[in-house]
Amino acid sequence: MQLSLNLSDDDQAKSTYPVLTITASRRGLTGAQKKRLASLIRRIRPEEVLHGDCVGGDADCHRIVTACSRALVGVYPSDRSGQRAFCGGVEVKAVPRPPLERNRTMVRRSSLVVAFPASFS
Repeated sequence: MQLSLNLSDDDQAKSTYPVLTITASRRGLTGAQKKRLASLIRRIRPEEVLHGDCVGGDADCHRIVTACSRALVGVYPSDRSGQRAFCGGVEVKAVPRPPLERNRTMVRRSSLVVAFPASFS
């Protein structure tokens, strides 16, 4: 299922979704997903963006968010260090937790959750 956000000019004036959580495949984002994320970030202007600091998609998202916006970046790493990207330049860094526990924390803090699975472009 795809969600399409139709934002008016008023929505673009201030963030409709102040805290955005992004989750993505460890395979990384496709070119189309990278473009969609950059467009989304510019349109909704989140105040804070959270991700799980995993290699692949989370690291891709981190680079795009920091390049496209002035949002605070919050990293909620897994306690499985072999899967971590160790993204730098973050304003909020949580203590490493088991993946499902940290995912629940990010979702609870979020206004919007966006997922980029490996099987979709």
